[in-house]
Amino acid sequence: LAGGRIVTSFPSVTREFFKEYDEKLGKKTSVNFVSGSVEAACGLGLADAVVDLVETGTTMRAAGLEIVHDILQTQAILISNPHTTH
Repeated sequence: LAGGRIVTSFPSVTREFFKEYDEKLGKKTSVNFVSGSVEAACGLGLADAVVDLVETGTTMRAAGLEIVHDILQTQAILISNPHTTH
């Protein structure tokens, strides 16, 4: 997918991921920002692939897409102030 058209809501992470491949292969990956239904971009002919935040993958699979690489593992946590009165 290096050198292709990538649509994402996370352009900085995406550019950093493809940087190594672009340098190694002498290509330039086109990364375009969109917000909203990123997974629709391939079906509309706007992208060769997408980089998106996925929890279960249901919407992605419904759009006919499949995961080819995990770019980043994340977790959401709740942190409290130990000095709060609430």
